[in-house]
Amino acid sequence: MQINNTQIEVLVGSRRANVSYAGRAPGFVGLDQINLVVPEGVLGCSVSVVVRVGSQVSNSSTIAVSSDGGVCSDPYGVPADLLTRVSQGQNAKFGVLNLARVNLELTLPFIGTQNITTDTGTASFVEYTPQNIVSSSSINSLYTSIGSCIVFTGTIGEFTPEDPVLPRGLDAGPQIGLNGPRGSNTLKKLNPFQGTYAETLSTGGISVPGAPPATPPFLEPGNYTFTGPGGADVGAFTALYTISSNFTWTNKDAVNNVNRSAGQLVTWNAGSSNELVQIYGYSASGSEENAITGYFTCLERANVGQFTVPGAVLLALPPSGSVSGGGFSIPLAALGAGIINQERTFTAPGLDFGIVVAGNITVKSVSYQ
Repeated sequence: MQINNTQIEVLVGSRRANVSYAGRAPGFVGLDQINLVVPEGVLGCSVSVVVRVGSQVSNSSTIAVSSDGGVCSDPYGVPADLLTRVSQGQNAKFGVLNLARVNLELTLPFIGTQNITTDTGTASFVEYTPQNIVSSSSINSLYTSIGSCIVFTGTIGEFTPEDPVLPRGLDAGPQIGLNGPRGSNTLKKLNPFQGTYAETLSTGGISVPGAPPATPPFLEPGNYTFTGPGGADVGAFTALYTISSNFTWTNKDAVNNVNRSAGQLVTWNAGSSNELVQIYGYSASGSEENAITGYFTCLERANVGQFTVPGAVLLALPPSGSVSGGGFSIPLAALGAGIINQERTFTAPGLDFGIVVAGNITVKSVSYQ
């Protein structure tokens, strides 16, 4: 039995696909089938796919799309030639160095808007086998493909998404050094997670009695140098990076209540085609452990200047609950937008591929309805 195709919306890479058939799979009982055409210009290793019928949406998934039918690739993902090597049975060793600033805008009753800025640095060194990649959620799990959104849902008590098959962590030494315009710091090992290093470089404080005092921001525009002393798996290295781009979320003040069914437009001052803009959203139905929650991330090229988060993505999130008390209510939801600066590559003995990247995102309180 064929279903009326006008009732079904399939988004591939956040673009509506042409559905040629939707209904029972011929010759199979209890199996439905949708035939569609991938929209022109959709490419990448983690292209999102979601089905919407009215206000009901499917789970969010991804597919790989290549224009020539060969190995997929993403600008901020693993190079196609390295994926080809893995497909031929070879292991692959990766290193990712990341600098990130999160500007959190909280509107609190009786206090007003509080701006909290946190700067962090992380480093990850891992080895994938072909078997790991076949069984894992995505080798390009750092970001979804450009023009796509990916959604994770669950409960507050069991929410953090985790790849069921983890790669082997690589020892790159006791710590990773970081030097920048505001001085030096150290990314420390996160035990027991082999190959993972992290540090909170600076954090702002809420201007209320008892809150910790703010520390000066660390990630300012300028040149940064990572230094690895070398360990059992990764040799000594030096990696350079420059933070230069500014970013303004231009319609931020106008976005307070998000109509999930209608989608949400996000606009920003245009940047370079070599940079990306990340859009983030979160909503929880309540604060109890079994409350439904979800979040999404989307990517678009910075020079595009705008992106509409589809209703099929927003409907996967629950309507926002709130925390109430003392005559006030705070929604358990947020929306954010920020820049991901152009990546740089680095080399180190023992690694097949290494990248350095930095991001700066502003997140504000909203309500999803």
